[in-house]
Amino acid sequence: MTMRTNLTRITVFVALIMLAASARAEVYHHYFGSTHAHSRFSDGKENPADHFRLAKGAGYDFYSVTDHALARLKGYTPENWETTKREANEATDSSFVAIAGFEFSENDGPGGKGHLNAVNAAATLDATGSSVSVPTFYDWMVNAAKTRAVVACFNHAGEAQYDSFAGLTP
Repeated sequence: MTMRTNLTRITVFVALIMLAASARAEVYHHYFGSTHAHSRFSDGKENPADHFRLAKGAGYDFYSVTDHALARLKGYTPENWETTKREANEATDSSFVAIAGFEFSENDGPGGKGHLNAVNAAATLDATGSSVSVPTFYDWMVNAAKTRAVVACFNHAGEAQYDSFAGLTP
């Protein structure tokens, strides 16, 4: 066999592999949105409904309002949490998903510092108080997930946050 024949065979082989791979390739979709914003219920300016309306108008596919869950903020109330969930539900349609969440903002307690979002939760967890910690949030998540799917994410991650992720459980 000549070198040219081998090169042709290799080229055909590679082309067949690429063709086979493209035939079973996954189709991915890209979505545009935000997973973290504050309304007037914590330290933002607008109502959750305003956030969702503006995001929809800007062409977002999804948008999440995640107000701070801190008793020291006058907007942190069970009534406002229910308002956020209701307004998210009302803003969701076939082309836009509005998400209600809250930010657990642990700034000065034991067990590490850090801010975490929880979405799709039935209730919130107040981060106020010396007995509340990042591991407290992890335990809360385990219990919250027993009744419905709850998703959490880390916000503003940086060195020396979340107590080096100690306390995480399966």
